[in-house]
Amino acid sequence: MRWSVWWALSTCGWMLVVNYIQNLWENISPSATNETRVYNGAVESVATIMGALGAFSVSYIQTNLSKWGEILLGCSSVFKCGLLLLMYWTTSIWACYAAYVAYILLYNFVITITQYQLAVGLNTRRFALLFGANTFMAVSLNTLLTVIIIDQAGFGLDVETQFLIYSVYFGILAFIFLLHGSYDRLLSKRTKPAEVNQDDNAQNVD
Repeated sequence: MRWSVWWALSTCGWMLVVNYIQNLWENISPSATNETRVYNGAVESVATIMGALGAFSVSYIQTNLSKWGEILLGCSSVFKCGLLLLMYWTTSIWACYAAYVAYILLYNFVITITQYQLAVGLNTRRFALLFGANTFMAVSLNTLLTVIIIDQAGFGLDVETQFLIYSVYFGILAFIFLLHGSYDRLLSKRTKPAEVNQDDNAQNVD
C-alpha cells in the first residue's frame, strides 16, 4: 500500500512539473528576447537520457529496500522539494535546466525501485491491474490539482507560484514518509530484542 500510494502521488507531481516546465522556462528566459530558447528541447533530451540512466542504476543497489525503502522515498521527496524550490527561486535559466534534469533523473530512479518492489510480490496479471489503478489515481489527482491550481476555474496561479506549490507538495510527502518510516524502523528495533528473549526462554524451557 505504501509503495502504491507513493507511486500515485509522485507520478502526479511528476506530470505537473513536466507539463508546465516549458512555461517556467519561458518566464525565466522569454524566447522573444533571448536565444536560450533553442536549448529547451536539448535539455528535455538530456533529462530523458539521464532518467534512463537513473532507472538502469537501480540494478546496482544493494540496500535492503524492504527495511529502508520508506526512508528512501522520504529522502527523495526532500531532494525533489529542494530542486523545485530552486526552480522557483532562480533567475538563471541554466540553474533551472540543471534542477529539472536532476529532478527527472531522481524520479526515474525512485519510480523504478517502486515498480520493482511491487512487481516482486505479484504475478503479471495482478501487476497489470495495480499499474493501471496507480496510474488512474495519479491522473485523477493531477486533473484535480490542475483545475484547482492552474485553471481559471480555480485559483489560476502564475507558473512561479505553481512550482512553489509543487515544492510544498513534495515537502509534505517527505514529512509523511520520513516520519512513518522512522517510526517503523524504531518499532522493528524494539520488537526484535523481545523476540530474541522469547526464543531464549523457549530454549531454556526445552
